[in-house]
Amino acid sequence: MVQIFPFHGLRYNLNKVESLTHVTAPPYDVIERDLQDQLHKKHPANIVRVILGEKTNTDTETENVYTRAAQLLNQWQNDDILIPDEQPTMYAYSQKWTDGQQQTHTRKGLIALLKVEDYASRQVLPHERTIAKYIADRFELAKTTGWNLSQIFMIYSDPQRLVETQVFQGTEASDDWNEAVDEDGIIHRLKAFQDPTLIHQIQELFKNESLLIADGHHRYQTALSLKAEARERYKERFGQDAPENSLMTDYMMVFLANMDDPGLMVYPTHRVLKSWPEGWNQERFEKELLTCFKVVDTSQFQTDITTLIYEGPGRSPQWTLKLTDPERLKSLAPLLHDLDAAILDQVIFQGFFNDTAQNLKETHRLWFDRSDNSVNQLMQNNDAVAAFYLHAPSVHQVKAICESGELMPQKSTYFYPKILTGNVFHSYIGFKNMDGHSLSNIVDGVQTIPADLFKKQNTPV
Repeated sequence: MVQIFPFHGLRYNLNKVESLTHVTAPPYDVIERDLQDQLHKKHPANIVRVILGEKTNTDTETENVYTRAAQLLNQWQNDDILIPDEQPTMYAYSQKWTDGQQQTHTRKGLIALLKVEDYASRQVLPHERTIAKYIADRFELAKTTGWNLSQIFMIYSDPQRLVETQVFQGTEASDDWNEAVDEDGIIHRLKAFQDPTLIHQIQELFKNESLLIADGHHRYQTALSLKAEARERYKERFGQDAPENSLMTDYMMVFLANMDDPGLMVYPTHRVLKSWPEGWNQERFEKELLTCFKVVDTSQFQTDITTLIYEGPGRSPQWTLKLTDPERLKSLAPLLHDLDAAILDQVIFQGFFNDTAQNLKETHRLWFDRSDNSVNQLMQNNDAVAAFYLHAPSVHQVKAICESGELMPQKSTYFYPKILTGNVFHSYIGFKNMDGHSLSNIVDGVQTIPADLFKKQNTPV
């Protein structure tokens, strides 16, 4: 049973920072260096200073990017830059943007706390694998600050769109929305709602749902690890297990969007090979391609999701490829046979190169790019040796694969736009300038974690 809760979120005090535009940021993992610098300069309290702070050559075990993040959060609370909502709250959140065809889209959802569940419960479904070093970074940040700083983007199925109707009906024209405009011109709007009857109705609607992680696999794995370690440390310190669901680290923030919302868009992520694996070149590669693919008319790419487009460097013609040898996929689960990213991984990266996409990425041979124009420019400029243009899988295709227990290749989906970091926060250690914590008078018996629970003198899990 999926359990979501209202909470006392910590939010920016707009009497202090004027606009969320000044202090919010994209998720840490999509912030390039130039944007990081811009956000640092935007406002002294921009959240990028916490989620992606500046490292220095003099950093030590006790003074580093993570401890500075914790100091900033404490300072911002002391200065009333971050203040908690006094009433139990859920948050309506919408995003409005215009695409390349000048069509306007709006995606709607809500922010709440979710009781963290292991994947084995099948209440939360992942769709891609994670990489340990990224989890370690977010884990250290969460442990050191004692804060849950961003929402994981999850989707659910609601063909009747009952949640959006209840949360947004009659409120969109009101003037009590907080608004931010990001670097891409996307308009993000946040509104707190505190009606206990409405909140209870929404909680009931989710009880029989399962949630699919759209974006934030590393952060969800961080939450699972943090929950486990907090409970282990608690037992070491107090000599007994913490009661079930009783620690603040048993809960985390999520953004919940309906897969049946027409504003929920999935875009493809293309693959660019920066250099050939040892022993390979364009001539050998193209000869090998024709042993198991046929080149079909370009128009077929629009109607057949199992095709993919290959492009060589310079002004090489594009080939639309259709697999002709199904035996190449025999080790793949049947549901993945219609996924072009899985075909690419299985037949070309593993079959031809005897390598994985993840290893090719980590050795800087492979690049993921979401822009057709960017990929094409790399190829025109001879900055890469091969490009593979892929389709965006449908949300229902993603859900079917995940419900079967399978995982998709890394970066198979790109849910756009990203969720802003900085709309609202959840503290594991309670408030500085107000009594209580995120779940005060909401869930009985929940405890904050001691601020020093994860200190080095405790034995690591």
